[in-house]
Amino acid sequence: MIGQLLPILTYGSELHGNPSEEASRTARRFARWVAMGYQGSNENKIEDITGIGKLETLTHRKRIRWAASVYARNELELRPRAERILREELGEEEDVILRWMEGTEGNPREEGEVIQTEERVGYTDGSRMEGVAAAATAEKAIFLGTLATVMDAEVLGIAGAWEEGYTVVKSDSQAAIKRCQNLISAIQEPRSWIDERVMRAAGRRGGVLRLEWVKGHSGVEGNEKADKRAREGVARGVWESDPSLATPAGIRQAYQLFEKKKHMKWDRDELRGLTYLHTDKGPMRHWLFKIGKAEDPKCRCGAIQNAAHLMMSGCVGGKRRQWEQIWDDREFCGEVTRFLRNQGEMEELNGGGG
Repeated sequence: MIGQLLPILTYGSELHGNPSEEASRTARRFARWVAMGYQGSNENKIEDITGIGKLETLTHRKRIRWAASVYARNELELRPRAERILREELGEEEDVILRWMEGTEGNPREEGEVIQTEERVGYTDGSRMEGVAAAATAEKAIFLGTLATVMDAEVLGIAGAWEEGYTVVKSDSQAAIKRCQNLISAIQEPRSWIDERVMRAAGRRGGVLRLEWVKGHSGVEGNEKADKRAREGVARGVWESDPSLATPAGIRQAYQLFEKKKHMKWDRDELRGLTYLHTDKGPMRHWLFKIGKAEDPKCRCGAIQNAAHLMMSGCVGGKRRQWEQIWDDREFCGEVTRFLRNQGEMEELNGGGG
């Protein structure tokens, strides 16, 4: 549903350049409706639950992802528009991104064909830790940064090993091996500068290459060393503030339209309860009293009935919860909704959930 409604919400903004105030209000109402929250609920707290951001943010991410896809599909007629969008949306980062997506610099490579007669075996790997990626060739690490995926790192490691003269390359990523095989057999078209690098490296080896899968973290010495190189590449690149080397897939991953929230899989009572507790607005008597919908702000136990009271008093099923616990406690959040419903005061307020 969200994916279907976003184009409607952003249509006018793309025509006119910037989201209108009315469209932004529509997006906020939509997010509140998804979370079943009440009018006046804190927007940031609603976003915490749903992953649906402000329309301006969504439009920003959507434009960047579209521009990245133009590079991935190599649509030359759309390239000028994609470059303009990246320049507008990313500012100073844009120059590095365009260079690396096109592969026009930073890719050390030998000129001419390299003929390798003896068999050499090398292990490669890729790593992505806390949003930062690096590749390990058979001999070194290549820092990729925050705008590349772990698949990009795995594939670049294989390409790098071929460039270093290794004819038998062993990787613990079956997906990366399959991608490289599809690229060199022309089953799959190149979608980034890394794919182009794979094809160039394979072409210089003269068809004598072999890719083999090895089980990761199984004690194989070469694989363990490659894994260590990749992790050290991440740490060294972060420490030395190396620039990120972007790929289309990495950009799309970094600028996701929506953060996939686990709470969107909860049932309606569970999601309502979480929204009431997180926003402290809902059919709790303190809130109802504040807006003139209840005569008394107190719970049946005599204390003020707000979100903190519902979590810590034991009135809800005799249970007590700390704030950080409710994010994973579907059962308790559902019980909160049912407890409030049994009070007989769960009425619709200003179009919010009830």
